Amino acid sequence: SLLLVHAHARATTEPSREPREGKRREDTGIRRDGDERMRGAAYTSACVPLLVPLLIPLLAATFVTRQQQMVLAITLSNNNNNNDGNNAADAALSDSSCPNDDAQEFFPSFTATGGKVPYDPAATSPFAFRHYNASEVVLGRPMREWLRFSVAYWHTIRNDGSDPFGAPTKAWPWDEASCSDGASNGNSDAAAGDMAVAKRRMRAMFELMRKLGVELWCFHDRDIAPKGTTLAETNANLDAMADYAMQLQRGTNIRPLWGTAQLFAEPHYMSGAATSPHVDVFIRAAAQVKKAMEVTHRLGGENFNFWGGREGYSYLPTTDLAQERRHAALFFKMAADYWRRTLGATGPLLIEPKPQEPMKHQYDWDVATTAGFLREFDLHHVFKAGLSSSSSSSSSSSSSSTASSFFASSSSSIS
Repeated sequence: SLLLVHAHARATTEPSREPREGKRREDTGIRRDGDERMRGAAYTSACVPLLVPLLIPLLAATFVTRQQQMVLAITLSNNNNNNDGNNAADAALSDSSCPNDDAQEFFPSFTATGGKVPYDPAATSPFAFRHYNASEVVLGRPMREWLRFSVAYWHTIRNDGSDPFGAPTKAWPWDEASCSDGASNGNSDAAAGDMAVAKRRMRAMFELMRKLGVELWCFHDRDIAPKGTTLAETNANLDAMADYAMQLQRGTNIRPLWGTAQLFAEPHYMSGAATSPHVDVFIRAAAQVKKAMEVTHRLGGENFNFWGGREGYSYLPTTDLAQERRHAALFFKMAADYWRRTLGATGPLLIEPKPQEPMKHQYDWDVATTAGFLREFDLHHVFKAGLSSSSSSSSSSSSSSTASSFFASSSSSIS
């Protein structure tokens, strides 16, 4: 652009160099100096109008850059001041001034009703039972025995609203660790933070159960305790959370309806757990069930549930159907032996039929398929079908199993 300006200025200010016929001009030094000054002034006058449109953006860009530098300097200064303040606050908290939130209320909406959801047929508030009266006697039994509700840990406490098509849409207050749990104040131990959050979740769970007046809950092992880097660490986490749950259960009638092992979410269970073609996965699943059974029994759980979402196949030509079913039967026999003989548990073991969730062809497709499997492998004496009350949650109890040896009396699940 500057070269074009220069060329234009020269073209408009330099005099014509064409010779004149019959004339010879004799320039003196004074004449030449005057001409040069005049040409210089004319050159400058021609350049200025053309340079102004070019200089304005340059000046504006310089000004904006300078302002950005000033804003950046102020931001960095504020961040340093904030960090100093945060460090001071953390130091103050670490000096035993951190408040204890063991009594934190996660469901304050119930406070107006005396801390519990009341039975009130005329209530217009959503925090009231209009039909369920736990103490009302129906056919010789209180309603709480006919409708044995249980709170599902995974739906109620751990559900973040995500699905295969989108990110989490729920943010729960119990998913944030606090300083009294030892998971803040600059604590970089991720494992300690995970355990702290797990305890907050469990406190929220028990608070909700007390306010609902519900005495039963059900859980997966991974719902209540984080997985560690090794089997020993994972088991230690689960034992620690079982101890914590026992503390919260103490002095109440709260206990698990059933526990279960999560044998479907982790990548190694992609092709099944008991029916996996990899022997190391079969062994891993057996070890996980063993520890989950111990924790369920220690917490006073009535049953132990199996949900085989990955037990099945997607493509029959690559599946040895008979062998996988034999492996599943062996797995269940080992589990039954440990539950009854080693732990001394008397409650039934449950298999929860549910089709295509997520395996295309599941071995526990429905009650008829599950019943035929149990009879074929002589497992029907110790296993029952845990029937779902909905497609998204299930809980079953053996308190009044009268239909057949395959069925447990159905309980509803709050989620």
